Amino acid sequence: MIKAVIFDMDGVLIDSEQIWDDAEKTVFSSYGISITEADQLLTRNMNMQEVSEFWSAKALTSFSLQAAEQRVIEEVCLQIQKSPRAMQ
Repeated sequence: MIKAVIFDMDGVLIDSEQIWDDAEKTVFSSYGISITEADQLLTRNMNMQEVSEFWSAKALTSFSLQAAEQRVIEEVCLQIQKSPRAMQ
């Protein structure tokens, strides 16, 4: 008997790929990082820690990876709340 079902809504129920891209661009460009679409394609299958490390390697100044990760997540949540896009 199944007692529970857990699944990831990101990319399953919510079409969030562009939201993640936009959030990363907003946050990491605020650290003076030049964000290219080609680089963003490289980060699509990374977890948040890997994404932060990837962008920090391109930064001219150091920043808190944990703070950047939290800012990206907060931005994604805000955008999903403002205009959720269901997968089609």
